Amino acid sequence: MLSVYVEEFVKITEYLFKSQKYRVKKDFLIIEKKPLEALLNKNKYDTASNKLKIWKGLNWIDTETDRVTKRVYIDGNYVPCIKISLRVWKTLKNIEKKLC
Repeated sequence: MLSVYVEEFVKITEYLFKSQKYRVKKDFLIIEKKPLEALLNKNKYDTASNKLKIWKGLNWIDTETDRVTKRVYIDGNYVPCIKISLRVWKTLKNIEKKLC
């Protein structure tokens, strides 16, 4: 089952890069929660909320203690966003290539 989460994480991150619907700060791809949830809900094997909790538990995203989001300063305001770790993405992408 973990391989399903890995594959989706890698593919969604790649899609976000291609679509340019994100910001990059340091080693994180930053996107607001609602658009990411819409992408996660396309694959119905689990809910977007549960997927984000798993991503958080595996440290694939940077979060606040009790949330799956992290407040990011954008255009003069703090906005709750999902911060996807690009280091984790690169590592998982390399592992996925070796498994295929």
